[in-house]
Amino acid sequence: RQRPRRPLLWDVSSCCCRRQSSSISFPSRILKNISLRSRITHLYPRPFPISRFSTNNSGGGDDSNNDDKARNGPNHATKTAESPTVWKQLQSLPNIITLARMASTPILCYWIVQEQYTLAIYGCVLAAISDGLDGYLAKHYGGNTVLGTYLDPLADKVLINGLAVSLWYAGILPTPLVVVWGTKDVLLLGGTGWYLHKEHNSVNFVTNSIATKPLTVTPSTLGKVNTGLQFATLAVGIVTPTTMGAAALPPVVLQTMCWVTGI
Repeated sequence: RQRPRRPLLWDVSSCCCRRQSSSISFPSRILKNISLRSRITHLYPRPFPISRFSTNNSGGGDDSNNDDKARNGPNHATKTAESPTVWKQLQSLPNIITLARMASTPILCYWIVQEQYTLAIYGCVLAAISDGLDGYLAKHYGGNTVLGTYLDPLADKVLINGLAVSLWYAGILPTPLVVVWGTKDVLLLGGTGWYLHKEHNSVNFVTNSIATKPLTVTPSTLGKVNTGLQFATLAVGIVTPTTMGAAALPPVVLQTMCWVTGI
C-alpha cells in the first residue's frame, strides 16, 4: 500500500517547489507566506499605469493633462468650453431689463389707444432709459451673452411696431409708413432665421445661444441710425396730440420724420 503524498507548498524565496515539513502549524504557514509576499513586493513594486507615461504628447509637456483627460473623459474639454445655459443667460441683468422692456409694450400700446398720452410719454422715456442701460451694463460689467444679442433687437422691433400700430389706430401715423416698417422687420427676422437654419439646421435662437459655436447678432451703424430715427418719429407722434406738443411741434415735423424713416 502506497503512502499518501504530502502536499506541495510553494517556496517563493527560492522560486522552486519543494516538500515542507508537516510539523509547521497552519498559522505559522500563513505568517510565513505573508512575510515572503511583503519582501517580494518591496523588492519588485508594481509598475505605474501606462497612461501616466503616455508618449502621445510629442512636445514633452506636462503629464498632468493626460491624467485629467483619462479621469474626466474625452468630453471634458468640450463641456468647459460650452456657453452658459439658457436659464443662466436669462438671469443676466441686461437680459432681465430687456425682457421687462418687451413686456411693457402692451401697456404702452394700451395707453396710446386710450389716449392717455401723458402716461405713454413717461413709459416711453423709461423704455428708452432701459434700452441704453442694458447695453451699458452688458458692455462694461460683463453681462454680455449670446442670447442677449437676439433679445435686445427683438425687443426693439416689438416695441417699435407695437407703438406704430397703436399710433396708426389713433390716426397719428399714416398707413404706408406702418406697412413699410412692419415689412422691413419681417424681412430682417426672416433673413436671420434663414441664416440660423443654414448654419445649425434650426431657426431657434435660444438653442443657438448654447451651441458650441453660436452665431451672434451685431447691428450695423446704418441699422442703429434707422432704429434711432424710428424711435424719434414715435416720440414726436406721441407728443403731438398733447397740448404742449401741439403748441411746440407743427404738423410738418411729424410728416418730415415719416418721410425720412419711410425711405
